[in-house]
Amino acid sequence: MKNRVRRLSIIALLVAYLLLTGFLAYQIVFSMPGQMADLAAQSQGDPATMRELVRNYGNTILIVMVIQVGAILTALVLLFSLTRGKDGGAEVVYVEKYADRKVEGAQTVVQGQQQQWEARLAEIRQLAARTDVVIDKPGLILRQVCQALQAVAGALYTVQGQAGTIFAEFSAGYAYAPEEPLCYQVGEGLVGQVLGSGQTSLIADVPTPELGAESGLGKAGAAHLLTLPVGTWPELSAVVQVATFSPLTPSAVQFAEQACAYLAASWPVSERAASEV
Repeated sequence: MKNRVRRLSIIALLVAYLLLTGFLAYQIVFSMPGQMADLAAQSQGDPATMRELVRNYGNTILIVMVIQVGAILTALVLLFSLTRGKDGGAEVVYVEKYADRKVEGAQTVVQGQQQQWEARLAEIRQLAARTDVVIDKPGLILRQVCQALQAVAGALYTVQGQAGTIFAEFSAGYAYAPEEPLCYQVGEGLVGQVLGSGQTSLIADVPTPELGAESGLGKAGAAHLLTLPVGTWPELSAVVQVATFSPLTPSAVQFAEQACAYLAASWPVSERAASEV
């Protein structure tokens, strides 16, 4: 709306200047010569009067030329302003289109990532449903989760012990092998906290020196630690911990939780039952 009013105002000014220029040109070419001829006839050839007439005629022409030059310059400035306004509008439209494309691109990336996770979950579900006794389901599923999240390291802690004295013991790793056996009691470190609460824990900007003694993967130097329960609390089968350099989005955490749900559904019941005897 503002651009339209601006254009109409510029056009009106141009028309006004053209009309004024035409009027002045008419006065010089048609009206003033006749008036000067009448005055010259009345002066009866007086030299002083004739000089005055010529001077007035010259001044009038000078004024008209100045007005015409001003009108031309003003018209050029207005036309430049109008053209620039059009370009500015084009820039606004371009910026809006660029922003729309950027949003669409981000949505496409998210959709692509979601499709990749869904495909990975389908693989994990098929893996969990297999009945081969020779494959290491927990280790393979841990690998699938870590690869999907682009993790630098991952660990699986199997829950051992009897009710009231359970603990989580390291049993499998992805790009991670502790120098000594790792075992966490309930409430000890991040693994022990998840073991005692059954709630997913996501720690961002991990202070490595502080967590190095409390979380095995804290020594990997990653910036983010995701610790997840496997099973339904208080009957957990295992605890999974994943370390990444990049932040984990809510959808990434949801993917990892769903993968752990598939892992819990396929967990060998005999192993946990034997540990509680």
